[in-house]
Amino acid sequence: MQRALPGATLAALVIAATTALVLNGVAAPATAVDVSVHDEGQLVAALANPSTTTVTLAQDIDVAVARLDISRDVVLELNGHTLRTQNITVMHGMRLTVQGGHLIADGSGDDDTPGITTTDGLLIINSGVVNATGGAVSAGIGGGGGHGGGIITITGGTVTATGGQGGAGIGGGESGAGGTITITGGTVTATGGSRGAGIGGGLGQAGGVITITGGTVTATSSSFGAGIGGGQFGGSGTISIDGGTIFAGSEWGAGIGTGSGIGAGSYHLAIGSDAAVTAAASIPSSSAVGPGAFWDVTASTLDVLGTLTLPAGSNLAVLPLIATSVGSEGKITGEGSIIGGGTIHNLGVITNDSVTATVTANNYVISFNHNYAGAPTADDVRVFASNFADGERTIPVPTRPGFTFTGWNTAVDGSGTTFEASTRLNGDLTVYAQWQPTADLIVMTAPAGAVDAGSPATFTVEAFAGGTSLGDATGDVTFSTDGTDAVIVGNTITFAQAGHRTITATLNSDPGISASHTMMVAAGPLTTTALVLSELNVGVGDTVTATVTGTDAYGNVYADVTAQTVFTSSVPTDIITGNSIRFPTASTHVITATTTIVAATVVTTAAVEVTAAGPSSIPVTGYDAGVTPWVAAHYCCWVGS
Repeated sequence: MQRALPGATLAALVIAATTALVLNGVAAPATAVDVSVHDEGQLVAALANPSTTTVTLAQDIDVAVARLDISRDVVLELNGHTLRTQNITVMHGMRLTVQGGHLIADGSGDDDTPGITTTDGLLIINSGVVNATGGAVSAGIGGGGGHGGGIITITGGTVTATGGQGGAGIGGGESGAGGTITITGGTVTATGGSRGAGIGGGLGQAGGVITITGGTVTATSSSFGAGIGGGQFGGSGTISIDGGTIFAGSEWGAGIGTGSGIGAGSYHLAIGSDAAVTAAASIPSSSAVGPGAFWDVTASTLDVLGTLTLPAGSNLAVLPLIATSVGSEGKITGEGSIIGGGTIHNLGVITNDSVTATVTANNYVISFNHNYAGAPTADDVRVFASNFADGERTIPVPTRPGFTFTGWNTAVDGSGTTFEASTRLNGDLTVYAQWQPTADLIVMTAPAGAVDAGSPATFTVEAFAGGTSLGDATGDVTFSTDGTDAVIVGNTITFAQAGHRTITATLNSDPGISASHTMMVAAGPLTTTALVLSELNVGVGDTVTATVTGTDAYGNVYADVTAQTVFTSSVPTDIITGNSIRFPTASTHVITATTTIVAATVVTTAAVEVTAAGPSSIPVTGYDAGVTPWVAAHYCCWVGS
């Protein structure tokens, strides 16, 4: 039967076992530890602890010691806080991962001090903000004087690295190669010191192996190094840009490629299909991509599968020993020039206006013949694409007195293929201007008779030149009217307001030529009527006269529609003759007016109060059976006195 050891006994055994292992030269197995630190002392201790795997800042920390050594693989979790230090050095074979806050490593106060030293180690930046500045002869991130950049990987965050004199922004210190630099994401700004690359080698050294697949990258040299590539006198190294948005610039060095200065060597550069690269070199003898000033190139390659932009004032040097190609999805563009005695094999697009290098494949000259006696010399336009639209070339628009230009055609008489910006090019081509005599008269045809408000009316226009019809010109004019109520869609106009209306057609190509037509717009279908009775309170036997007016849906008035109206009464004994109604009996009488115009019928009513007969209804005999004899005799007498 086994029994559990007391806690104190178990601890003593563990200590004894550990001591025995150490005394016998065998390291005790370490337990991974994640440490939260509040100050410099805790930070230094945590980094020195062989068990530490993650150091998490609990607050902002300013480090007074000259450098922080990373002597084991560790994650520096800044946790939203700021760490300030002069230098962080990743020791031989170790890995430092930085993420989640703000790291400021400023070695600018001392020579030979990078902000982050990575010569013998691996640095990974995943997120957060990193500002690293190197002292003289040192990189911002990478090596000090005489040392390379080690292995640097940036996957995210915002990274700003500035090299000291002779050092790269990211890469080698003075006389140090670039190392292995990989950028897959984030926003990276790298500025080399004088003679150092923005990203790559320090003074006198090549760029190393540089791979960019994503992110936004700005890499510049202060003077003689490449933006991305070698420092002054340094080769480009191996540069592959497969994605991301990149700006790389230099003064004497290449934007991407070698540094300036006397040197020789090859380079192999590729811009991938997902990359948008802007490369600039401000000295004419430096290439935006490729060799810096005074560099002696041996057999090299440049493949553009994505987009390469050359800013104004920058040249792309295409030399005989540089095998340069533009892939089917590739594009070289911008206001810069393409120069040199070499050849570009262009399966994609080149939009630059100034190209003196030889271009094969997509390289066509289109001659635009004005096609009339005495015409100016044809316009020749060269396009480095499969069509004008992709090549960003403008198709000429010629003029000819007395004629209107109607387009370009592959045949003189217009019987060939219409040439447009999207027309596929397969070789050099001559196209011919097509002309139509300029119209000096247009005639508008309108619907016969009046149109009803709300009903669309269609108009057509014919053009003439010197009395000869040029055919239908309806599509070449703009219609307008004398009011704001009309709805105009193409050559169809719908009016809301009745009355005499004027329509004008104006020739688009010559607004001085127009035609007008005045037509009658009648009220639309009847929608509302108003019944007016001459009296609303009458006596038995009296007669009223009914009058009816109406309006359409737009408020246009039908002045009198009485003749189109049938009147009826709620009292069947009422006597209706036309629009006169006589009331034999006393009560409330409801008069209904039913008006029909064309297919529209509208009904409205009005009430008349009819009361018992008064004096005015007594017969001239002076006797009315409806009153007493005394009243009748008295009335008679009063009338007769």
